[in-house]
Amino acid sequence: MLENILINYYDLIKHENDSLEYFNCYFTDLEEKKYLFVYSIFNSFKELEENWEDYQNEDIALYLQNELYKGMDLRWDIYYLLFYKSQSEIDQSKIYDIERNKYICRKLVIPMGNEEEIINNLNLKLPISKNFYNLSQSTKSFSEKDFYEKLIKKMGIRNSKLSENEIFNPLENKDKIRRLADEESDNL
Repeated sequence: MLENILINYYDLIKHENDSLEYFNCYFTDLEEKKYLFVYSIFNSFKELEENWEDYQNEDIALYLQNELYKGMDLRWDIYYLLFYKSQSEIDQSKIYDIERNKYICRKLVIPMGNEEEIINNLNLKLPISKNFYNLSQSTKSFSEKDFYEKLIKKMGIRNSKLSENEIFNPLENKDKIRRLADEESDNL
């Protein structure tokens, strides 16, 4: 199913290679110049945590980056799609830790599901998707209003000192916001 999604939905080209230890294939964009994708399907998140680094180090770092695509820009745009099967809730901080690790390649952790769920998750995370920058579709993101409220709170300014327009248009009201932040820090 995943191969069909990557080929048919994202117009990627499948490459089979016997030199790969853990992956039986990888995928590239049509020109084989912009992106390279590999994926693994793990039976559990625990199995994913225990194995992804070995798979990455062996096949991505040692073979794809240092042999097959050595000296090419493509080796810096490799995406490792880590799918896991799970019925239980996963600690999001563990997922974020893996995804923030940009060493060797970019990692995207995605729960297995039906075809529609997989496509929706890939659309939110893949740079070749039309929804890549549309974070409002993500169930884990928060609204722009939430962001500005958290920002103002983090700056130490009480919301009561700012109008709704000032909170949600901070660039237009940056002088007042700076002044209020300075006043709050002087009062500490």
